[in-house]
Amino acid sequence: MVPGMTDDFAALLERGRTGDKRAVARLISHIEQGGEMARSVLTQLWPHTGRARIFGITGPPGAGKSTLTNALTKCWRAKGLRVGIIAVDPTSPFTGGAILGDRVRMGDLTLDTGVFIRSMGTRGQLGGLSPATAGAVHALDACGYDLILLETVGVGQSEVAVMEIADLVSASQGTGVTELCEELERQYLLLDGNGELARRRALRLRSELLTLVREGIEQRLLRPLLDSPMFAQSLERFQSRTESPYRWAEKFVTQISGGGPGYELHKS
Repeated sequence: MVPGMTDDFAALLERGRTGDKRAVARLISHIEQGGEMARSVLTQLWPHTGRARIFGITGPPGAGKSTLTNALTKCWRAKGLRVGIIAVDPTSPFTGGAILGDRVRMGDLTLDTGVFIRSMGTRGQLGGLSPATAGAVHALDACGYDLILLETVGVGQSEVAVMEIADLVSASQGTGVTELCEELERQYLLLDGNGELARRRALRLRSELLTLVREGIEQRLLRPLLDSPMFAQSLERFQSRTESPYRWAEKFVTQISGGGPGYELHKS
């Protein structure tokens, strides 16, 4: 039983593995809550992950990413594979949710019991991916989806974050779907055979671990710092040029790493 979860986790996971889309959606919703709930759910899911093939679909707005995702999904469904789709959309400034709904763009797939589609808002994330995207991928993987497609909000320097989650990334051109489907499979087998896939996944795990550590540091150290009277007073001294922020920052980090006064102020 996951603390704080009203559902029976084992039953929820089993329902997700047998194709219950509501169960999969519940798992992802728990992950999107963040905090201890997300950590508990992902800890339980972790032993069941590592099996799915993860492909990223990116490209400039209007390039037909959703059309390509739709077509690739049908190609793999024709082979009897279960497909999970995470469509990352711009976040609404009013609701905080995704502006474009998954069923609007890929409505003909929603009735397919072997396809799960989830729209996730970026929530201001510069990498083109929602902060909970990696967790959602793990949930789909644990629920037995053979392929997971990540469709990002666009392409550019900030959208390379998809490469830290996907095994392979394809830029949308909207043509040659059958050929692209076969090429992605060929490239995946090639990477798996020469050890490159294992190397990429190891780097991905390292990146995800560092992200978790950074988030923990921000929650436990940086946020209390920003709310502290000491920080407000220091800002005033920086603005009046009576103290340098550079030396102050270095001193603070030294205190934190050495368990000094800064650590005492911010430890939880």
